[in-house]
Amino acid sequence: MVKQLTKQRQLKRHKQHRINEIYSSIKLPENTYFNKDTIFGDKRPYSYDADRSQASSKTFVVAKTVTETFNEIDAAIKAAGYTPFIRLTRMPVRHLSFLK
Repeated sequence: MVKQLTKQRQLKRHKQHRINEIYSSIKLPENTYFNKDTIFGDKRPYSYDADRSQASSKTFVVAKTVTETFNEIDAAIKAAGYTPFIRLTRMPVRHLSFLK
């Protein structure tokens, strides 16, 4: 039982480290400030839909227009070798997710 918990903790830390490495590999534009993160290495199902899980994320604040910010971050994600996926929200902000 203890060995299993240790393995689970190691796997969780490895996943957290990998997620942080991905964010670090993306060269964000100047005037980009870190706001908060929700990085976790385990699955976190939504309370209203156990078949879906929350994604790890980091939130940044940028002192530019939404369009300028979107274009710069989109280019930075592509330059890091990832494929951006755009998700529009009700808020006037575009969220970018990425896969490598």
